[in-house]
Amino acid sequence: MVDVDPTPVSGVVEIDETYIGGTAIRRFKPKPKPAKQMVLAIRERTKKIKSTGEMKTGRVRFFHVPDGKRATIQPIIDKHVDQWADRIITDNSAVYDFAINEHHKTTRRITAR
Repeated sequence: MVDVDPTPVSGVVEIDETYIGGTAIRRFKPKPKPAKQMVLAIRERTKKIKSTGEMKTGRVRFFHVPDGKRATIQPIIDKHVDQWADRIITDNSAVYDFAINEHHKTTRRITAR
């Protein structure tokens, strides 16, 4: 399902990036590794509607971005995350500092694996 005119995600929002690709199989001759592509994910957590008690399913959005620079990521976050989101959860990357202002409670999590 594609939402033609999506509304910004709100409530508790998680933002993270990952890199996909970069592994060449059967390299008998030395070849350069394929470049990895960056994907930015924005997730809205499931929330309970106070007035009705119903659960509203959260939404997820993925964006292929050329790099992890602020100039690239900021317009995406500004457009797709509500200015008054309750909380923004990110990793410890300084790239997301611009997205967090005085209106947001913040949580930074680092998961060591």
